[in-house]
Amino acid sequence: MVPVFFYLFATLALAGAAFILFTRNVMRAAFALMLTLLSVAALYVLAAAELLAVAQLMVYVGGVLILIIFGVMFTSELKGEPVRTGHHYRGLATVTGLGVAGLLLYVIYTAEFTRLPWLQKALAKGQVITQAGVEATGQGLSTHYVLPFETVGLLLLVALVGTAFVAGRKI
Repeated sequence: MVPVFFYLFATLALAGAAFILFTRNVMRAAFALMLTLLSVAALYVLAAAELLAVAQLMVYVGGVLILIIFGVMFTSELKGEPVRTGHHYRGLATVTGLGVAGLLLYVIYTAEFTRLPWLQKALAKGQVITQAGVEATGQGLSTHYVLPFETVGLLLLVALVGTAFVAGRKI
């Protein structure tokens, strides 16, 4: 049953990414990005990486994507025209993107990452963290790393308030 869900979410992620490439409407592209990011979070859950799935939902879907949508909504019309992406170099961009994607797929399929010398040395010395669960990460964030964690949270809050202030001003 897991392979069925894997192929379903992988197809949704790829379809959303392809829709982002070929649409000219920025708001539709933002919603296609949301579909892609949610599908990737579901793939993380299927890979038993719950912490990455939660981080994907909280940071990307809950934070970055909402900021993108608000940014598009605040600038939905410039000089009376809807915001749309340009299509001057669309063919060149498509060919370049497909070339880079093909090159990455070639590297992924041909490279044997586990046979890299530096990775073999790290595995032999036990320097590679094999699995860190949600509980261990939560314990670390609430004990040893509480000051950096709270500092980053405060910095993000200040950035969000500053963004709302700048976006709310009449120009």
